Amino acid sequence: MAFVNEMMTPEEVKEFASRKIPNPGNPRFTLDPYRWTIDRNENVILLKTLQDREEPFYCYFLLLWKEIPVSIRLGAAWNEENNCPIRTWNLISIDSRVQLKEHRTEIGQSLKDALRVYGFDGNPREPFNTINKGIKVEFKF
Repeated sequence: MAFVNEMMTPEEVKEFASRKIPNPGNPRFTLDPYRWTIDRNENVILLKTLQDREEPFYCYFLLLWKEIPVSIRLGAAWNEENNCPIRTWNLISIDSRVQLKEHRTEIGQSLKDALRVYGFDGNPREPFNTINKGIKVEFKF
């Protein structure tokens, strides 16, 4: 199974909230998501946690990589080429804990795989999921 954009079930919402994971964009609050980009077989979840109000092209994400929360800050650009929308992600910062360094390549690949499916906004509902599937995703990292 690969990544998919999904609405979380009520049980998943409750279980995730019980983890009390700090929001990477504002650590005073814990995450309480209702949708995610998930690869259940690989045990990897991507959540957009905050879009910076002062810097609207900066987005905070949490990559829950094999139960390890990885805080990520990305820059987002939007473009169009030959009537094809393009979302370009630029890595601004990533959690640099020592335990993660040996997995940096795997984490980076998981992040790229998740963002390809996340597309424009990760919304699994119609008509948004059509937009997410029709977008080209590029990386500058």
